[in-house]
Order: sequence, then C-alpha cells, then structure tokens
Amino acid sequence: MRKQAISIALVLSGLVVLAGILTDWRIASGYVMGAAISALLYWRTTMFCDQVLDQQAAGKIGLIGHFLFSYLLMALPLLIAALVPEVFNIFAVAGGLFLMKVVLILDSVLERREKDG
Repeated sequence: MRKQAISIALVLSGLVVLAGILTDWRIASGYVMGAAISALLYWRTTMFCDQVLDQQAAGKIGLIGHFLFSYLLMALPLLIAALVPEVFNIFAVAGGLFLMKVVLILDSVLERREKDG
C-alpha cells in the first residue's frame, strides 16, 4: 500500500471519528471497531495473496479457510454491535468495514490522475 493510501485512510477515519464524537460517541466507537477489522482483513488478504503467489498456501482447504475466517471477522463486529447497541452503532461499524475498499478506490483514482496529468 502506498503512503498516500495510508494518509487517505487516516484522514477519512479522523473526520468520521471527529464527527462521531461531536454527534454521538457510539458512532465513533462503532466506526473505530469496523475500521480496525477492515485494516486487519486487508492485512490478512495481502499476506494470503503473497503466500499463494509464493505457492505456500495449502490449496483448496487453505483458500476455503481464509474466506470463512474473513467472513467471520466481518460478521463478528456487526454481531457485537447488534448485541450491545448502547456502546456501538451498527451502521458506523458497517461503514468502518468499508474503509479499506474506499481507500483503495480513492488511491487508484488519484494514482491514475497522477499518471495521466
């Protein structure tokens, strides 16, 4: 990941957390949990892809296990937020889970603009 993508992630997260703190702290706490899981999923996927490309992955079982564990990691914060709504906002958790996807899209668009312009 480029340094620019990390900067985008930090700026977006800072803005959302600041807005959450100013409006409802549950939004901030939910977003932080979702964003942390999103970063963890990005790291896990990067490591898994590196292993696959280096041919160290365990075939179909490793692939299935990776995806099942990833889905579990995505569902767990949503479940926690649903069970403890007085601490976490479930919509903010869902938004935080999209953090790395949005960052990668913005980073790709900005990189493309740098090459074209």
